[in-house]
Amino acid sequence: MTDRIPNPEFTSWMHERCELPVDTLAERFERWKHQPVPVIALEAVTSRIVKATGMFSGIRAIVSFKLLMRVFRLYFKAFNKLTWRGVKNVPKSGCILYANHPGSYDPLYVYACVPDMPFGMFVAWGNGWFSDTIADVFGMTNMRGLSRQGAIEMMIRLILQKNRYFALWPEGHPHRGPIEQGFSPIVPVYAAINHDKDRLPFLPVLIRGEGAHRFGLSHVAGPVGVTFYKPIFLDRAWLKRPEEGGKTQREIIDYLMMFLAEKNGQKELAKNPRIEWSRAFHQNSAKFEAAIERLKITIPNELTSCDDCREIESTKRGQAMLLIGEHFQQFVEDPTGVHHVVQCSHCGSCYDIASRDGKTFVTKLKGPKAFKRAILHVLAHHGGTFKEK
Repeated sequence: MTDRIPNPEFTSWMHERCELPVDTLAERFERWKHQPVPVIALEAVTSRIVKATGMFSGIRAIVSFKLLMRVFRLYFKAFNKLTWRGVKNVPKSGCILYANHPGSYDPLYVYACVPDMPFGMFVAWGNGWFSDTIADVFGMTNMRGLSRQGAIEMMIRLILQKNRYFALWPEGHPHRGPIEQGFSPIVPVYAAINHDKDRLPFLPVLIRGEGAHRFGLSHVAGPVGVTFYKPIFLDRAWLKRPEEGGKTQREIIDYLMMFLAEKNGQKELAKNPRIEWSRAFHQNSAKFEAAIERLKITIPNELTSCDDCREIESTKRGQAMLLIGEHFQQFVEDPTGVHHVVQCSHCGSCYDIASRDGKTFVTKLKGPKAFKRAILHVLAHHGGTFKEK
């Protein structure tokens, strides 16, 4: 199922507007069921509280947001000595905030600095009721496997229809190191929104301090400082095709990220390993696709799990890898150590076992498409290689 393209006049040569699949209620229910049991239980309680209080309805949603962000502000001020500068630079007409990515708490730091301004963004977490709710209310949404074109289209729609403030972290992964090159999908979004006139600027945001390097649910002592710089409207000539004197998407995003890098005391951008892996994948995509086809494995869409697999599916998340025996075949090597894509030789069940922040998440791969997507993710985003037999 797809929907119609809203505001089709907002476009540019960088992006052809397209339809997006509609996430039906039945599909949402199916997705919600495939979460850890504690999350399902927590959301069952939370959803009833939200429904009973109406806290996400109408003006109550904004009030609830402001109260929650003030709680985070007090917390970060108490434990991380949070400071902020340049909030007056945030334009009242909206903007596209872009920031460096020192830790997984970065969105909360920015929210805490401007607690009266909900902004939309992409998040890399959440497949349940709560993530769907905040996406519907505030425009904080999960890309959930969208293609590059789909992600660009989603961002355009969020800005046009949901929230005139949008934020993103172009580096694409939290890290301690210097500011890196960023991914460029936000450039076509800017070009489409400003296709006929300067309408929505970029707003650079720099996050620094030892306390910023927080990952998962960790608490790290140390100060955090957030600086909002003056808005940036790109030279409109840059939005033309390169053969007409314009800039490439890579040139534009490097210019924007270099602004932050210079404010951070850098003379050049660091290489982004995720971008390097992505380039390597696209250069070898035909070879990867052919190699996957040569695997010649059978993965029925509906699988009956054997006793060993049922134990893996029901076990505590942190213990899943301990139960993988010799009869499980692993298909790819992930140099980051995050993903293990395996198949049981007894019943044919396939799993993506991902370890992050000291926790392990078990996803059963239903059907060939899900299996192929998991393999390609390791190859494209983690620099993976096929495991030798």
